[in-house]
Amino acid sequence: MKLVYNLQKASLRLALDGILRYIDKDPHANIVKLSHKIEPIFNKIFPPENFKKIQAVARDKDNIWTQFAINMVNDIDRNVLKQMLLSFGIDAGYYGTKAVREKTFASGIVATEATDPEEKTVYDMYYDYSEAVSKIPSHRVLALNRGEKEDKLKVSVEIDD
Repeated sequence: MKLVYNLQKASLRLALDGILRYIDKDPHANIVKLSHKIEPIFNKIFPPENFKKIQAVARDKDNIWTQFAINMVNDIDRNVLKQMLLSFGIDAGYYGTKAVREKTFASGIVATEATDPEEKTVYDMYYDYSEAVSKIPSHRVLALNRGEKEDKLKVSVEIDD
């Protein structure tokens, strides 16, 4: 399964290189064209009405989501953009969020850091902390959530590819 997954990601990464070069030539026009080309590829994953909405948005140059897509292509580092698209496309879209949750639980690491390392708080023990998602007890999750909500901790979940 891991080999198939890695091959799918490598293949899609190569395809994304070509797609992004294509979009670069004329971002708005080519995003509109791509919005029509994705339907036959993803029609078994997403409902047909989603494609009609995507196509309508892509045609409208002034739509905030069209501008967002063009700005992403122009402003975000290509490796970051490809990783984001791979995560949405393969992990969430193709394998589904259940598989993403399972992978996060199996290999994810919760990592924290202090928003202000000099400040003494009840969250000191979590200022530079990491633990496997599968091993973290529920009371610790609650503490990390409180620390993040109180803006004392930055909490992230890292997942191996």
